[in-house]
Amino acid sequence: RLTARVRRPALDAEQPPDVIQRTPDSRHVWFADTGFVQTPVYQRQALAFGSRLTGPAVIEQMDTTTIVPPNWSLIVDGMANLILSRETR
Repeated sequence: RLTARVRRPALDAEQPPDVIQRTPDSRHVWFADTGFVQTPVYQRQALAFGSRLTGPAVIEQMDTTTIVPPNWSLIVDGMANLILSRETR
């Protein structure tokens, strides 16, 4: 058996600028409420902490794709999680 403890530096919670780099393409995506919508495509690694966007959107990364439907919004929190929430109508 082995137990190891290592001191890690604290995570830098500093918020980088609110910048989103969009890929040059978009695609038609079908949503039940709206039918086909021309939808921007973002690369996951290009979304900085604090980035905000409103749907529709497609977020691509190596191992998954996240869809932000119309009437939903997304924010990237300080730990780089994608937080989606439904907008009130």
